[in-house]
Amino acid sequence: MSHNLPFKSETKPYNPGATTDFFDFVSPRGPNGGRVVIDRLILCITGTVTVGTAAWDGRDVCRLAGLVTVDQRDNRQRWSLSGYKTRIASIHLNGADQHQEHTDVAVGAGQAINLRLVIPFFKRFLKRGEDYSIPSDVFRKITVAWAQLASAQTGTAVLSAASLNAYIEADWHEEYVIEYKCEDLIKSVDFNSATQAKLSASGAVQDLLFVLENSTAGGGSIAAITDARCEDLNTPVLTNADLLHDYAMKRWLAPSGPATHGAERYGEPSRQGLMLPFMSSDVQTAPWDGVVRDSLKIDVNGGPANMSVISREVIEKSQSTFNAVTSRFGVDPRSVKMRTANGHEEGLTTDGWNQHEKLVGPWYADMPAAA
Repeated sequence: MSHNLPFKSETKPYNPGATTDFFDFVSPRGPNGGRVVIDRLILCITGTVTVGTAAWDGRDVCRLAGLVTVDQRDNRQRWSLSGYKTRIASIHLNGADQHQEHTDVAVGAGQAINLRLVIPFFKRFLKRGEDYSIPSDVFRKITVAWAQLASAQTGTAVLSAASLNAYIEADWHEEYVIEYKCEDLIKSVDFNSATQAKLSASGAVQDLLFVLENSTAGGGSIAAITDARCEDLNTPVLTNADLLHDYAMKRWLAPSGPATHGAERYGEPSRQGLMLPFMSSDVQTAPWDGVVRDSLKIDVNGGPANMSVISREVIEKSQSTFNAVTSRFGVDPRSVKMRTANGHEEGLTTDGWNQHEKLVGPWYADMPAAA
């Protein structure tokens, strides 16, 4: 990972009910001549707001963003979540120990807002997390649809008189070869009922999280879920405790306070009953892992009404992106190889790669001298 300072977009006003695009702020080349690859986009919201009746829970400041989407130049979407769900997915993919929670906003006029909401493409918990980062020449824009203040406020807090601005920072690193990155899509769908959700999938699903986005401060509790299963993935019925333990092991969240046995280490959504991870990728997860199904039916017991499921699915590479990158850098398509998790490069015609693995795995080519 690079220690370079982030790129920064122009600053634009928060405009309730409007939509703002941020684009053309990341250089295609780094200071050493390498290709710039974006690991994280960070939505920064600063300014003031008036808070009445009760303090505004800091976990809800992200709700100022009604919807956050990230698009590639081929118009493929890589991220499409509300501000609240973006926070949940960010913690899941980037880690609780790197998440900077906003402080609670006290009652009063002109209270300071200083939000940093991370949209991670580098997958920290995968073996080669940079396989999912977005090259700057592939990235098109990040769009924020701003929520009305009445939709952003939670609990009994009342928001008014917002004077806010926003900009985007891009964490990045340089690469000196041409990598045709893996592509994943992070999105959400609502449950059909309190007991069932059905997803239309475009690729292999590797992460599934249950959440309840309502007006409760911090988010709605789903701790009452007793168990869940997905028949289409042939999973057994797993209890709430089973799923939380699996997740705690994969994300190093085991409650192990030094003074009190079993004390929590982080104020993390799954530990607070605000998110239940049904499926979680980890260091053993390859891009081609997972069963590809047109749809997935998930059944839960004991859950509240109006839940949603956040999903991350690995989709096949875009032919138009491949063509654009090949043309831009003058790559001979015949020189493209598969980059394996252990760092080896092998030709795409090598025996052992099936068609799905070829289309979702990371590809590699030397950067031509004139590129």
